[in-house]
Amino acid sequence: MGTLLLHFLGRAGIIGAGLALAGARGEELVKMSFAAAAAIEAVLLLEAALKKNPLPTGANATDVINGVPGAIPKAVMYTLLRSILIGAGLATVGVRGQDLVKYSLAGSTAVEAFVLFYAWLEEQGGKP
Repeated sequence: MGTLLLHFLGRAGIIGAGLALAGARGEELVKMSFAAAAAIEAVLLLEAALKKNPLPTGANATDVINGVPGAIPKAVMYTLLRSILIGAGLATVGVRGQDLVKYSLAGSTAVEAFVLFYAWLEEQGGKP
């Protein structure tokens, strides 16, 4: 349970960084970060229960780092799919219209940037 909470808080922080870069501030930033992270966590728990991996971004990130053909379009696709999940979480706390699109994409892009950075670190010889 502790690891799940740690991953949730880390995910909320990463998404929150993206939301802050897109202009979110204060209590709204915190509320949106947690709602978006909760939406992602729900999908991850469902995926674990079903033993499926609908968004294999970690493996694809390694492919991007290694220059595998076709990896970049997949990374863009995964980012867009993740933004839908994040958007669902943001919508539950009242984010609408252009802000929903902006914050969903910003949060998803922040997650993808982190995944790519993590994959790059692993390729350099070790986990952070």
